[in-house]
Amino acid sequence: MNKNHFFISALAAWTLCAAASAEVDLLALYEKAQGGDAQAQYALGVIFYMGDGVKKDSVKAAQYFLKAAEQGDERARHFLEVVYMRGEGALPGASSGALL
Repeated sequence: MNKNHFFISALAAWTLCAAASAEVDLLALYEKAQGGDAQAQYALGVIFYMGDGVKKDSVKAAQYFLKAAEQGDERARHFLEVVYMRGEGALPGASSGALL
């Protein structure tokens, strides 16, 4: 599966999940992410990248994707790669080479 196809598939899956649960408890998700939950970090990355209920913020999205990717979350690693390839979400002083 090429990277663009993966990205589109991931976005479609996220859209379906978001539609199924009309309202995401952002505070609970944030607390889980701050506690080191890789799934919550990935989910927040998608939310910020898409601007789903929050202001779109590629830098914040990249930060959450990076945290999740560092814990081995492959979805986050792929999203992070797409964000960097598109020139979005550059983190000052960050090197993405180790993850990509």
